[in-house]
Amino acid sequence: MKEELLHYVWQHQYFDKADLLTDQGEKLIVLRPGHHNTDAGPDFLNARLQIGEVEWNGAVEIHLRASDWQRHQHQTDPKYDQVVLHVVYAADQPVQRTNGSVISSLTLAPRLTPALLTTYAALGGNLDAVSVPCAPFLPLVPGITRTMMLGRALLERMEQKADLIEAQNKHLGGDWEATTYHALATAFGFKKNSEPLARLAKAVPLSVLRRHRHDSLQTEALLFGQAGLLPTAPDLPPVMLTWPVCAGNMSFCVINMS
Repeated sequence: MKEELLHYVWQHQYFDKADLLTDQGEKLIVLRPGHHNTDAGPDFLNARLQIGEVEWNGAVEIHLRASDWQRHQHQTDPKYDQVVLHVVYAADQPVQRTNGSVISSLTLAPRLTPALLTTYAALGGNLDAVSVPCAPFLPLVPGITRTMMLGRALLERMEQKADLIEAQNKHLGGDWEATTYHALATAFGFKKNSEPLARLAKAVPLSVLRRHRHDSLQTEALLFGQAGLLPTAPDLPPVMLTWPVCAGNMSFCVINMS
Protein backbone atom coordinates (compact mmCIF):
# COMPACT_ATOMS: atom_id res chain seq x y z
CA MET A 1 0.00 0.00 0.00
CA LYS A 2 1.34 3.39 -1.03
CA GLU A 3 0.09 6.84 -0.16
CA GLU A 4 -0.29 7.64 -3.87
CA LEU A 5 -3.17 5.14 -4.02
CA LEU A 6 -5.02 7.08 -1.34
CA HIS A 7 -4.38 10.28 -3.30
CA TYR A 8 -5.87 8.66 -6.38
CA VAL A 9 -8.83 7.27 -4.45
CA TRP A 10 -9.63 10.62 -2.84
CA GLN A 11 -9.16 12.63 -6.05
CA HIS A 12 -11.59 10.42 -7.98
CA GLN A 13 -13.75 9.49 -4.97
CA TYR A 14 -13.26 5.77 -5.59
CA PHE A 15 -14.50 4.56 -2.22
CA ASP A 16 -17.75 3.51 -0.60
CA LYS A 17 -19.58 6.66 0.51
CA ALA A 18 -22.69 4.97 1.90
CA ASP A 19 -23.51 6.31 5.38
CA LEU A 20 -20.24 8.23 5.30
CA LEU A 21 -19.08 9.32 8.77
CA THR A 22 -15.87 10.77 10.11
CA ASP A 23 -13.95 8.78 12.69
CA GLN A 24 -15.47 11.16 15.24
CA GLY A 25 -18.98 10.02 14.24
CA GLU A 26 -20.06 13.10 12.29
CA LYS A 27 -21.89 12.87 8.96
CA LEU A 28 -19.55 13.66 6.07
CA ILE A 29 -20.56 14.90 2.62
CA VAL A 30 -17.82 15.56 0.03
CA LEU A 31 -19.04 18.52 -2.01
CA ARG A 32 -15.66 19.04 -3.69
CA PRO A 33 -12.54 16.89 -3.03
CA GLY A 34 -10.20 19.79 -3.81
CA HIS A 35 -7.32 20.30 -6.22
CA HIS A 36 -4.33 17.96 -6.00
CA ASN A 37 -1.34 19.92 -4.72
CA THR A 38 2.09 18.69 -5.85
CA ASP A 39 3.96 21.51 -4.09
CA ALA A 40 4.63 22.14 -0.41
CA GLY A 41 1.64 22.09 1.92
CA PRO A 42 -1.50 19.93 2.21
CA ASP A 43 -2.20 17.31 -0.45
CA PHE A 44 -5.52 18.77 -1.65
CA LEU A 45 -6.46 22.46 -1.62
CA ASN A 46 -9.80 24.27 -1.87
CA ALA A 47 -11.84 21.26 -0.80
CA ARG A 48 -15.47 21.78 0.17
CA LEU A 49 -16.91 19.44 2.76
CA GLN A 50 -19.92 19.26 5.02
CA ILE A 51 -19.00 17.80 8.40
CA GLY A 52 -22.00 17.47 10.66
CA GLU A 53 -24.08 20.60 10.17
CA VAL A 54 -21.13 22.81 9.19
CA GLU A 55 -19.84 23.40 5.66
CA TRP A 56 -16.05 23.75 5.46
CA ASN A 57 -13.78 25.13 2.76
CA GLY A 58 -10.15 24.20 3.26
CA ALA A 59 -7.48 21.59 2.66
CA VAL A 60 -7.31 17.80 2.93
CA GLU A 61 -4.18 15.97 4.04
CA ILE A 62 -3.66 12.27 3.29
CA HIS A 63 -1.46 9.73 5.09
CA LEU A 64 -1.22 5.97 5.35
CA ARG A 65 -1.30 6.23 9.15
CA ALA A 66 -2.65 9.12 11.18
CA SER A 67 0.58 9.14 13.20
CA ASP A 68 2.42 10.26 10.05
CA TRP A 69 1.00 13.70 10.82
CA GLN A 70 3.19 13.87 13.91
CA ARG A 71 6.11 12.19 12.19
CA HIS A 72 6.09 14.91 9.51
CA GLN A 73 5.76 17.63 12.18
CA HIS A 74 2.56 19.03 10.67
CA GLN A 75 1.30 19.90 14.15
CA THR A 76 3.91 22.69 14.28
CA ASP A 77 3.55 23.89 10.67
CA PRO A 78 1.03 26.75 10.12
CA LYS A 79 0.59 25.67 6.47
CA TYR A 80 -1.44 22.73 7.76
CA ASP A 81 -3.78 24.79 9.94
CA GLN A 82 -6.09 25.04 6.90
CA VAL A 83 -6.64 21.26 6.89
CA VAL A 84 -10.30 20.43 7.60
CA LEU A 85 -10.09 16.66 7.05
CA HIS A 86 -7.32 14.12 7.60
CA VAL A 87 -7.81 11.13 5.28
CA VAL A 88 -5.91 8.00 6.33
CA TYR A 89 -5.73 4.28 5.68
CA ALA A 90 -5.38 3.54 9.38
CA ALA A 91 -6.33 5.92 12.21
CA ASP A 92 -3.89 5.14 15.02
CA GLN A 93 -4.11 8.51 16.79
CA PRO A 94 -5.91 11.89 16.64
CA VAL A 95 -4.11 14.87 15.12
CA GLN A 96 -4.11 18.58 15.94
CA ARG A 97 -3.38 21.95 14.41
CA THR A 98 -0.79 24.34 15.82
CA ASN A 99 -3.41 25.81 18.16
CA GLY A 100 -4.30 22.40 19.58
CA SER A 101 -7.67 22.01 17.85
CA VAL A 102 -8.46 18.45 16.75
CA ILE A 103 -8.89 17.76 13.02
CA SER A 104 -11.69 15.51 11.79
CA SER A 105 -10.46 12.30 10.15
CA LEU A 106 -11.72 9.68 7.72
CA THR A 107 -10.40 6.10 7.63
CA LEU A 108 -10.50 4.65 4.12
CA ALA A 109 -9.40 1.06 4.83
CA PRO A 110 -12.93 -0.37 5.30
CA ARG A 111 -14.27 1.63 2.36
CA LEU A 112 -11.90 0.46 -0.39
CA THR A 113 -13.40 -2.17 -2.66
CA PRO A 114 -11.57 -5.49 -3.22
CA ALA A 115 -11.74 -4.87 -6.98
CA LEU A 116 -9.81 -1.62 -6.61
CA LEU A 117 -7.11 -3.23 -4.47
CA THR A 118 -6.86 -6.18 -6.88
CA THR A 119 -6.43 -3.86 -9.87
CA TYR A 120 -3.82 -1.84 -7.99
CA ALA A 121 -1.89 -5.01 -7.14
CA ALA A 122 -2.10 -6.20 -10.77
CA LEU A 123 -0.55 -2.91 -11.86
CA GLY A 124 2.34 -3.48 -9.52
CA GLY A 125 1.46 -0.38 -7.53
CA ASN A 126 1.99 1.81 -10.60
CA LEU A 127 -0.89 4.26 -11.00
CA ASP A 128 0.64 5.73 -14.15
CA ALA A 129 -0.75 2.69 -15.91
CA VAL A 130 -4.23 3.72 -14.73
CA SER A 131 -3.98 7.33 -15.82
CA VAL A 132 -2.50 6.48 -19.25
CA PRO A 133 -3.56 2.91 -20.06
CA CYS A 134 -2.27 3.03 -23.66
CA ALA A 135 1.22 4.29 -22.73
CA PRO A 136 2.98 0.95 -23.47
CA PHE A 137 1.77 1.12 -27.09
CA LEU A 138 3.20 4.58 -27.82
CA PRO A 139 6.43 3.21 -29.41
CA LEU A 140 4.25 1.33 -31.93
CA VAL A 141 2.68 4.55 -33.26
CA PRO A 142 4.33 5.78 -36.50
CA GLY A 143 6.52 8.84 -36.10
CA ILE A 144 4.49 10.92 -38.56
CA THR A 145 1.31 10.21 -36.56
CA ARG A 146 2.94 11.30 -33.31
CA THR A 147 4.23 14.48 -34.95
CA MET A 148 0.78 15.31 -36.31
CA MET A 149 -0.87 14.70 -32.93
CA LEU A 150 1.67 16.89 -31.14
CA GLY A 151 1.15 19.63 -33.71
CA ARG A 152 -2.61 19.44 -33.23
CA ALA A 153 -2.24 19.56 -29.43
CA LEU A 154 0.06 22.58 -29.74
CA LEU A 155 -2.42 24.38 -31.98
CA GLU A 156 -5.29 23.67 -29.57
CA ARG A 157 -3.23 24.98 -26.66
CA MET A 158 -2.39 28.16 -28.55
CA GLU A 159 -6.06 28.64 -29.44
CA GLN A 160 -7.03 28.27 -25.78
CA LYS A 161 -4.47 30.90 -24.76
CA ALA A 162 -5.64 33.20 -27.55
CA ASP A 163 -9.25 32.85 -26.38
CA LEU A 164 -8.22 33.82 -22.83
CA ILE A 165 -6.34 36.88 -24.07
CA GLU A 166 -9.21 37.90 -26.33
CA ALA A 167 -11.66 37.61 -23.41
CA GLN A 168 -9.34 39.70 -21.23
CA ASN A 169 -9.06 42.33 -23.97
CA LYS A 170 -12.83 42.54 -24.20
CA HIS A 171 -13.02 42.94 -20.42
CA LEU A 172 -10.49 45.80 -20.62
CA GLY A 173 -12.47 47.64 -23.25
CA GLY A 174 -10.23 46.76 -26.19
CA ASP A 175 -7.07 48.23 -24.63
CA TRP A 176 -4.36 45.99 -26.08
CA GLU A 177 -1.54 47.57 -24.06
CA ALA A 178 -3.40 46.86 -20.82
CA THR A 179 -4.16 43.36 -22.10
CA THR A 180 -0.48 42.75 -22.83
CA TYR A 181 0.47 44.03 -19.37
CA HIS A 182 -2.02 41.66 -17.73
CA ALA A 183 -0.93 38.70 -19.88
CA LEU A 184 2.77 39.30 -19.17
CA ALA A 185 2.15 39.64 -15.43
CA THR A 186 0.26 36.35 -15.42
CA ALA A 187 2.97 34.62 -17.47
CA PHE A 188 5.76 35.87 -15.18
CA GLY A 189 4.11 33.96 -12.34
CA PHE A 190 4.69 30.69 -14.19
CA LYS A 191 2.76 27.74 -12.75
CA LYS A 192 2.80 28.51 -9.03
CA ASN A 193 2.25 32.26 -8.95
CA SER A 194 0.29 33.06 -12.10
CA GLU A 195 -2.95 33.70 -10.22
CA PRO A 196 -1.41 36.02 -7.56
CA LEU A 197 0.37 38.05 -10.25
CA ALA A 198 -2.83 38.27 -12.29
CA ARG A 199 -4.58 39.68 -9.21
CA LEU A 200 -1.71 42.13 -8.71
CA ALA A 201 -2.03 43.34 -12.31
CA LYS A 202 -5.74 43.88 -11.72
CA ALA A 203 -5.12 45.73 -8.44
CA VAL A 204 -2.42 47.95 -9.99
CA PRO A 205 -3.59 48.51 -13.58
CA LEU A 206 -1.34 49.81 -16.32
CA SER A 207 -3.06 53.21 -16.23
CA VAL A 208 -1.83 53.70 -12.64
CA LEU A 209 1.73 52.64 -13.44
CA ARG A 210 1.78 55.01 -16.42
CA ARG A 211 1.20 57.97 -14.11
CA HIS A 212 4.31 57.06 -12.11
CA ARG A 213 6.44 55.67 -14.93
CA HIS A 214 9.19 58.28 -14.44
CA ASP A 215 9.73 57.37 -10.77
CA SER A 216 10.87 53.79 -10.26
CA LEU A 217 10.60 54.12 -6.47
CA GLN A 218 6.93 55.00 -6.72
CA THR A 219 6.18 52.12 -9.06
CA GLU A 220 8.06 49.74 -6.75
CA ALA A 221 6.11 51.10 -3.78
CA LEU A 222 2.81 50.57 -5.60
CA LEU A 223 3.58 47.01 -6.66
CA PHE A 224 5.32 45.81 -3.50
CA GLY A 225 2.79 47.55 -1.29
CA GLN A 226 -0.23 46.12 -3.08
CA ALA A 227 1.39 42.67 -2.99
CA GLY A 228 1.80 42.97 0.78
CA LEU A 229 5.58 42.73 0.62
CA LEU A 230 6.44 45.98 2.41
CA PRO A 231 7.45 45.67 6.07
CA THR A 232 5.08 47.00 8.68
CA ALA A 233 6.25 49.65 11.15
CA PRO A 234 6.93 47.26 14.10
CA ASP A 235 9.30 45.27 11.87
CA LEU A 236 11.51 48.27 11.05
CA PRO A 237 14.75 49.08 12.90
CA PRO A 238 14.38 51.89 15.51
CA VAL A 239 16.21 54.40 13.30
CA MET A 240 13.65 53.87 10.53
CA LEU A 241 10.73 54.37 12.92
CA THR A 242 11.90 57.95 13.52
CA TRP A 243 12.86 58.56 9.89
CA PRO A 244 9.61 60.34 8.82
CA VAL A 245 10.31 63.11 11.33
CA CYS A 246 13.55 64.10 9.66
CA ALA A 247 13.36 62.72 6.14
CA GLY A 248 9.81 61.99 5.04
CA ASN A 249 8.91 59.71 2.14
CA MET A 250 9.95 56.81 4.33
CA SER A 251 8.26 54.02 2.40
CA PHE A 252 10.35 54.68 -0.69
CA CYS A 253 13.57 54.74 1.35
CA VAL A 254 12.69 51.43 2.95
CA ILE A 255 12.28 49.80 -0.45
CA ASN A 256 15.70 50.97 -1.56
CA MET A 257 17.36 49.69 1.60
CA SER A 258 15.66 46.28 1.66
